[in-house]
Amino acid sequence: MRQIGISEEGVIYCVAIFTIRQIDNIALITTDKRDRREIPKTIFSVALREICPEKLCCFYCGDAGSFIALFYCTPGQEVYAEVLAVCKDLCRFMEEGYGIRSHVAISSPTADCQNLPEAFRQAKKLEQFSVTISSTSDMICEDKLTESVALSENNFISQEQLLVNTLLIGKYEAVPSIVKTILSEQVASLSSDYNAADHRLQIISGILAEWLHDRDPQGAETADAISRLWGAVSIDALNAEVEQIFLMLKAQKSEPEEMERIVADACNYITRHLDDPNMNVTLICDSVNTIPQRLTPLFQEQFHMGIAEYVNDRRVERAKELLLATKQTVRQIGENVGYTTSDTFVRNFKKREKLTPTEFRKLKASQT
Repeated sequence: MRQIGISEEGVIYCVAIFTIRQIDNIALITTDKRDRREIPKTIFSVALREICPEKLCCFYCGDAGSFIALFYCTPGQEVYAEVLAVCKDLCRFMEEGYGIRSHVAISSPTADCQNLPEAFRQAKKLEQFSVTISSTSDMICEDKLTESVALSENNFISQEQLLVNTLLIGKYEAVPSIVKTILSEQVASLSSDYNAADHRLQIISGILAEWLHDRDPQGAETADAISRLWGAVSIDALNAEVEQIFLMLKAQKSEPEEMERIVADACNYITRHLDDPNMNVTLICDSVNTIPQRLTPLFQEQFHMGIAEYVNDRRVERAKELLLATKQTVRQIGENVGYTTSDTFVRNFKKREKLTPTEFRKLKASQT
């Protein structure tokens, strides 16, 4: 701590881990790994130092999509209350200003810097627990956890048997709703008992994986689906995978024309709303009465890209038309195709065309 200019005497520390749970801003969604890391990092760094310039000790990137901040205060201050307030303000600022939904896990305060590794482990475990039970709150901290409430094991077993029977009779279109109910009633409500919640989550994953294997032991798609089920470490993740897997099983019996219609309607919606900077994947799916877990694979199959990437692709194509057909400035064209800033427009345009909008316009003008 002395190496970064902070005395170890009379200082209270808190470790906070900020994790990006969702980016609902297409302008910030990118397939470039460096951008995916650097853009949120820059935004978080600026926001942190703007909101709490005197309480932030250091800030650095953790795993993909996570950022670790070390807060400090001197004795006499309400350190924990202040840190909680700062973190809450930061999460609100990121969501309202940039469409970035983040979650923060905060360790208990400590006056001994030798305990910082343990504080980090505590914050990491809290974040892991929050993911497992799919917490809808913006933050989780040690002293806010309630005592574990034991649920009836018989109730869990009866719902587990209902799932097994539903699978055995082949009513897999009903599986997503049954799984959602079990996870909501028998896992999410386990309060702070991380181990019990994780154990029941694994039981449900195991039942579904075993049924899929028995149904098609050698299928490549089956192996992929089983892998995704075992990799789902939270309620939301498992619900999403179950819905996608079993909706696809149901869709295999549907007419191909229906799938083509859904994709066509989604593309029409995107075309009509290219100038809307607030357009996002959720709105696109709502427009065709489906969910991202169903629409995304259809886009991947037909266009070999995700929905957000397709939107950026269409925006760049429309921008090229405007660059050649009008005398609008680069800023005006960017706004007309839905980009909130010129920098974002230029970055996405160059990534696809290998030229900036200005270079593209000059090149095409010289060729005519």
